[in-house]
This record gives sequence, C-alpha cells and structure tokens, in this order.
Amino acid sequence: MKMPRQLFVSALLIFLFSSSVVGDDNERTTGKPIKKMILPGKAFLLQGRPMFIFEPVATPRKTGRPWVFYAATLPAYPDIHEKWMHEQFLKAGVAVAGIDVGEAYGSPASQKYLDACYREMVRRGFSKKPCLLGRSGGGL
Repeated sequence: MKMPRQLFVSALLIFLFSSSVVGDDNERTTGKPIKKMILPGKAFLLQGRPMFIFEPVATPRKTGRPWVFYAATLPAYPDIHEKWMHEQFLKAGVAVAGIDVGEAYGSPASQKYLDACYREMVRRGFSKKPCLLGRSGGGL
C-alpha cells in the first residue's frame, strides 16, 4: 500500500519531534545526561541546545524573579570550580541559567539561542532584566 506524501511527512515530523523532546530531568530518552550539573537544577534541550537552570529553593515572588544569565555555557561549564559562586547566588534567591552555544566568540549566529534562553526564563516568571555573567568567551 502506497502512503500519501503528506501522511509520510507528518509521520516523519512527529517521530523526529517526539524523539528529541526532553523533560526537566536532565536525560534524553537514551538515559544520557544532557548536561553535567554541579548543583541541583534542570537541564533540557531548547532549540536543540543544552540549557540549564539552577533555581533557588524558596522564592516568594511569582514573577520578575532575579536571575543571572550565564554565558557562555559549554559542555564542561559551569564546573566545580564555580560551584561556590553559584551557591551564593542561590542562597541570595537568585537563579542562574545558560544555554550552550558552543565556541561562539560573540558570533551573531549564537544570538538566536541566547534570545531563546532569555525568552524561556521570562516565560517561567523570571525578570526581564537579568544580570549577565560573561564568562571567558561569553563576555564577548
């Protein structure tokens, strides 16, 4: 039986989308971690890029919550050497989030992922005015 082209394309798109959907449990459907986390938090894919959020335990505010936009996030970062700093943010009620854009060096191509990270955080009730932590190449 021949499958109509539209049905085939629809089935293919559903398969591809469902196989790449990731929850906040830091694991793909294969069980591999999306990101090595130095603190409890959420890691998931956003537009195909690993994103993480370290969130304070108790936050009295529902919207406009403070956060640090950590850039650039690479597979190894944030790492154990920065754990103390991130713990201080969390103790002060400030979340930390970032998205892996690779070795972008300020490239305009990375902007769409950084914008997506920002929109995701605002959608989750975080402030529209984060503090940017430009780590290494992320400072570009």
